[in-house]
Order: sequence, then C-alpha cells, then structure tokens
Amino acid sequence: LLIERTLQACPAYRKIDELEKQNQKIAQERLDQARLEQLADRQQELAKKSEELAHKDPLRDPNAKKELEELKREQEQVARELQQLADQSEALKQSLEAARADRAQELADKARELAQAQRDLAKASDDTDKARNQERLADIARKQEELAKKAQDLAKQTQQPAQTARVAPLKPHDAQKAAD
Repeated sequence: LLIERTLQACPAYRKIDELEKQNQKIAQERLDQARLEQLADRQQELAKKSEELAHKDPLRDPNAKKELEELKREQEQVARELQQLADQSEALKQSLEAARADRAQELADKARELAQAQRDLAKASDDTDKARNQERLADIARKQEELAKKAQDLAKQTQQPAQTARVAPLKPHDAQKAAD
C-alpha cells in the first residue's frame, strides 16, 4: 500500500498514467474510424446494389421485390450501426456536429443569397412595371394631345357654320386642358 501511494505521488507515474489514457483514447478513435470506414464501404456496396435493382422490373423478376426488401433491411442496419457508433464515439459526435454546423451555415448562406435574388427580382419587376406604366401614360398623353388638336380643328371648321346658325361654337380649350 505504501509503495502504491508513493508511486501515485510520483510525477512520472502520473505522466505514464496520462499517456496510457491518451493511448487508449487514440486506439478507440482508430477503431471507431475503421468501423466508420467499414460502414461507408458497406453503404457504397448497398448503393451499387440499389442501382442494379432499379433496372430490374419487379413484375417480370419475382426475386426483385425480395432483393429490394433485403436491401432496405441492410440499409437500415447500416444506419442503426452508424447511429450506435456516433452515440458511443465522442470524436465522431464532434465530427458530426461540425458537419451539421457547416451544413447549417451553407444553408443559411444559400438562404441569404436566395433572399437577395428575390429582392433583386422584385425590384427589377417593379422597375419594369414602372417603365411600362410610363410608356402607357406617355401614349395616353399623346392620344389626348391628338384629340385636343382634332377638337381644335373641328372647332375651327364649325365656327363659321355655328355663327351662321347662331349656335355657340365648340370650345376646344376643355380638350386642351385634359391633354395638359
């Protein structure tokens, strides 16, 4: 007991103990990485199988339906094993969280880009509508000018007959006011 306490008090013993814990942690991380790589390889194989099954017709090939169900079971098993590995491995948890954070940041950036594009589109649409409305208003103003001129010409043409008939002549200034 005395020897054990003396060893524990010794800085070298503590250092060895820390190194042993680090070594165990690194060994576990390597095992987790190897297991993760196995699961990734297995998932790739399942993806190839899935692609092959996609070309098969379940009505013509009676085994296609069974193979598809088996493939789904295997994919679910891989997903469960991956989740279990993620739950048990602190390093993998951290990696997954970092990947999720990166993905969330990418999505946020994309959302900002889309929002800006939407604002730009709305502004362009408003500008187009304003330009179209200005063109319409200019066209209407031109037509009113033409009508005012025609009213003035008609007033000139009917002034003499109106005086002869002793009727009030046309007043083109109302049409001119509308054009202005």
